Amino acid sequence: CPSADQHAPFCWLPFLLFRDGCCASCWVSMKEFTLHLIRGKFGDFVSLRCEEDDSSAGWTLRRNTNRETRTECNEWGRWSGSSCSFSYILTQDSGVYWCESREGPISNMVNLTVTGKLSVWMILQSPVLPVMEGDDVTLLCKRKTTPSNLPAAFYKDGSLIRKQPTGHMTIQHVSRSDEGLYKCDISGHGESPSSWITPYMLLILNVCTGLQIAQLLPVFTFVASTSDTCGK
Repeated sequence: CPSADQHAPFCWLPFLLFRDGCCASCWVSMKEFTLHLIRGKFGDFVSLRCEEDDSSAGWTLRRNTNRETRTECNEWGRWSGSSCSFSYILTQDSGVYWCESREGPISNMVNLTVTGKLSVWMILQSPVLPVMEGDDVTLLCKRKTTPSNLPAAFYKDGSLIRKQPTGHMTIQHVSRSDEGLYKCDISGHGESPSSWITPYMLLILNVCTGLQIAQLLPVFTFVASTSDTCGK
C-alpha cells in the first residue's frame, strides 16, 4: 500500500482514499474540518477526524443517512480524542458527515458512499418461525460464497455474548429475557445485518378467551370448537 507521502499532490486537504482495499490518509491543521469525497467498500475501516488549529476540544461528528438524522458518532461508531472510527462499513453507512463545535460552527459536509454486496449473513437455522418460549434456537453465521464453518462472534444488543469456532450458536430453552437484536461477525469478512428475535408463549385457548385477547398478541396458537357449549 503506498504511503501518504506518495500522494503529496493530494495532501493539501485531509482525505481518506479507498482503492482496492488500500487506505491512505494525510492531515493538515485547518480552521475547520475539511474532507473530500470518500468512497469505501464493504469491510473497510473508516476513521474521520475533527480538527481546528491543532485542537479538537468541543468538536463532535454527526451524520445524516437514509435511516437517521443528526446522529452523533457514539451512536454508530467509536469516538476517541478527535477521531470517530467504525469498521466493516455497510451501504447503510452511506450519507453526509460533518463536524460541529459546542459554540455552533459547522464544518463542510462530506459525502460517504459505500458500494458492495453483503458477504456475511446470520440465519435462524432452527426452529421454524415463530420462535416459542422453551425452544432451542440455533443461529448460523456464514459467508455467502464459502462453507458455513468459519469462526464467528455473536452479539446481542451490541454486546458480545459468545464466540463460536464453527459459526453456530445455540440458545437453549429460549425465554423472553433472550429477546433482542442479534448479529454475527466473521473476522476479516465483515458482520451481518442485525435481526430481532422475540420468543412467544404458546397459548391454547377456548373460543371465548381467545376472542378477548386475540388483539393483544402478535403470535398465538388458537384451538377453537364449533360447538355451542362456550360459556356453559
